[in-house]
Amino acid sequence: MTPIRPAAALGLALALAACASGPDPRTFGGALELQGGALAPIGEEWSRGAEMIAEGEEQVADGERDLDRARDLERSGDRDVRRGRAEIDRGRALQAQAERRYCGQTLRVTGAAITCQ
Repeated sequence: MTPIRPAAALGLALALAACASGPDPRTFGGALELQGGALAPIGEEWSRGAEMIAEGEEQVADGERDLDRARDLERSGDRDVRRGRAEIDRGRALQAQAERRYCGQTLRVTGAAITCQ
């Protein structure tokens, strides 16, 4: 399981803070936005990028957790298939043994000519 990265947590916190109270003067984008004029759109673009980074990092963390679970399921499935195949092999061997014993017993008791494999 992958822990939340500090950068993702910080980016998410900054993005949420920006949404709640306007530009954050502690970030590069927020400082530009607060200056206004021609710099404001540049600051807004930077802030949107910070939000995208935070969201992307969260998606990566979610995906890594999903992949970890999928790998665990794959290992469990492989183990179940191996155990199941071994059980089938043991069952077939037991059946074959019982059939051989049946054929031997039947021939001794009846003396009949039967075909046993």
